[in-house]
Amino acid sequence: MFNVVFFIFYAVCLNIIYNFRKLVILKLILKCKTIFYATCHLSGEFFLLMWTLYGASKGPFY
Repeated sequence: MFNVVFFIFYAVCLNIIYNFRKLVILKLILKCKTIFYATCHLSGEFFLLMWTLYGASKGPFY
């Protein structure tokens, strides 16, 4: 009886640890994706700003 209870407890603990690791890895991936998208968005806005300033420096008919 003790072996069965210990085995079930061990299986439950392993399941909790596995799911926790999966959750942490998933959060890390989502965080990296968010940082990546924010960086791409900011670099795109920076490029648009520079392009606009470049066009403005050339005059209205370039």
